[in-house]
Amino acid sequence: SAVLNAGYQVSLSHTSPTSLKTDAPPEVIWDIMRAWANMFPGKKSFELEPSKTIMSKESSIQVSFKLHPDAEPKSRCNNLLRFQINPAPNWGPKCRATTRRDLASC
Repeated sequence: SAVLNAGYQVSLSHTSPTSLKTDAPPEVIWDIMRAWANMFPGKKSFELEPSKTIMSKESSIQVSFKLHPDAEPKSRCNNLLRFQINPAPNWGPKCRATTRRDLASC
């Protein structure tokens, strides 16, 4: 919702259930992650140099985590599966097709 509220498009990827596709620039994504880290700081502090540098930057946008109406995809509302379960063990691409040669005809 934060990406949509910032005015950019976002959708789920077809390759991984935990990845997203968006047209938002990296700076906006970093601003959203910084805002999330400030809201839910966790157990570790931001005193180490990399995290201190990242968290010290000011946000260039106003981040809103309010639920956006387009945040829930229609496929999920209709209970459609995006990532199918394999129907059997070792299901998937098999070995390349080969021809059998008769050793007697050689």
